[in-house]
Amino acid sequence: MRQLSKIVFWGLLGSSAVVVGIVAYVFVAARYFDSCGISESQARSMVLDHLASKDRAAEPRLNYYQHRGTCEHAFYYKGPAGEFDFVVIDDPGHGVTLTWWDFAREEVAQPQSVCAGNPLTEARSLETLPRQLNSLLGRDRGGLEGIADRNGKFNVTDDVDHELPMRRFVLAGLSASCAIVAVERGGRAHTYEVVAFEHINAQWRVAQRWSINAAPRSLQELRAVVLARRRTRR
Repeated sequence: MRQLSKIVFWGLLGSSAVVVGIVAYVFVAARYFDSCGISESQARSMVLDHLASKDRAAEPRLNYYQHRGTCEHAFYYKGPAGEFDFVVIDDPGHGVTLTWWDFAREEVAQPQSVCAGNPLTEARSLETLPRQLNSLLGRDRGGLEGIADRNGKFNVTDDVDHELPMRRFVLAGLSASCAIVAVERGGRAHTYEVVAFEHINAQWRVAQRWSINAAPRSLQELRAVVLARRRTRR
């Protein structure tokens, strides 16, 4: 009888471990594999921005049909601009990308990197950037949502001071029609990213983002990072 009790006990314990393991896997998978940080509305905005030059009223024609957490969002569009499947992917290693399938051409396409081939002027302070660019970067926002200028104080780690921003400007390349800006992000995962902007119809807008491994020390290094991203995505 005592032997039988032991068998039952260890059987129940083993079953509990399996259940705990499954629950833990589901939690970890949901947290680390499907939580990248781009929402449906942000992904939709990227697609609508892409369609804006050919269909400014694309919103009701853009149908959201699939997602994988906050890492991937898929949309179907049919209208004046053509017929497309769009996929917005947030890859922690490469940043946010927009890819689409053109039904008319039967091919996959991606937009070229902003500023490709454009002569740029190096900027080492937010003071030298246009006011609208500063606004898009968050300079007019206070606290955690703001952005510090180069060498300014910000939250480097996850020991957060709510009076300081979580991001800091590194440097930028600027022309009349485009800009690429390197930004340092503090927190538990200390990272760097490049944000590309386009100047269209007298308005600046975010066009692309890339995650990068280190802060570029010059405009030449910044352009090299952007060029490398273009090559790895072909």
